[in-house]
Amino acid sequence: MNLNVIRKVSWVGITLYFSFLMAKIVIPYFYESRDYGFLITKLDILHLSFYRLTFLIHVSSSLVIMTSGAFLFISISKSHWLSVHRFLGRIYVVLVLFLAAPSGLIMGYFANGGLMGQINFMLLSTIWWMFTYFGFKNIIDKNITAHKKWMIRSYALTLSAITLRVLQMTLPMTLFPDQSVRYVFISWGSWILNLMIAEIYIYIKINGENLFSFSNLGFLAHLVKTS
Repeated sequence: MNLNVIRKVSWVGITLYFSFLMAKIVIPYFYESRDYGFLITKLDILHLSFYRLTFLIHVSSSLVIMTSGAFLFISISKSHWLSVHRFLGRIYVVLVLFLAAPSGLIMGYFANGGLMGQINFMLLSTIWWMFTYFGFKNIIDKNITAHKKWMIRSYALTLSAITLRVLQMTLPMTLFPDQSVRYVFISWGSWILNLMIAEIYIYIKINGENLFSFSNLGFLAHLVKTS
């Protein structure tokens, strides 16, 4: 088994593992009482019938998006895999544009963490929708390179749900005695960190640049340059 195959298998395996862990968190929301998990922090608004429905739409669609996305970044070399890629890609795009991002925007309005928490999650949902739409538009226009870049960014935001939980478990409590400040820091950091990693990957793998030989402003220029 060559190194390239090992990388592909490792990528899919790791992503599916985290998707499985997310599923263990998400599935109980469909049969547990309202006093469960994240919803415990929302008891003051659960009387709003649309909120619980919006929440369930968001977490279930996001789980499918995360799982399907694991297979979308495997190099396509055979026609039958291209068909699978297109099928999964359509699922990904439809769920993000019509379910996950819009429901995330609604949830963002009621987010924990005060105004900064609300801005964070509403901004995240908006950017997620935009990046996914740009990826879809570019493949329709047959701009494969731009399509790859935007979908990498989109999936980086998809995975911010995992990054958020990893940071919650690993970031020392002593750094933020105020837990509301800690939560806001983690929620912003989860997707900003993922986007930074995505941009570095794009810069090296898609643009073919050497990260350690660019000029002082070259990489920064890439971060703000449109694809």
